[in-house]
Amino acid sequence: MTRLRAFPVQRFTLALGVALAAMAFFVYIAHEVAEGGTRRAEAAVHQYFSTHQNVALHAVMVALSLATSGATNC
Repeated sequence: MTRLRAFPVQRFTLALGVALAAMAFFVYIAHEVAEGGTRRAEAAVHQYFSTHQNVALHAVMVALSLATSGATNC
């Protein structure tokens, strides 16, 4: 009987550990972004997607963005 009750506690402990690790990773990334430590990577990603842009998909995404933003003067 104790073995059956210990299993949910172990799963909860594992889930809590994963949640804390994810939170710590998020805090680390947020700190790096705030310091500007990710600017080179952001610029490289932006450059890649700018050069490999799909015009039709871009037009659809802009239209969806405008439709859902509630903007009236576009």
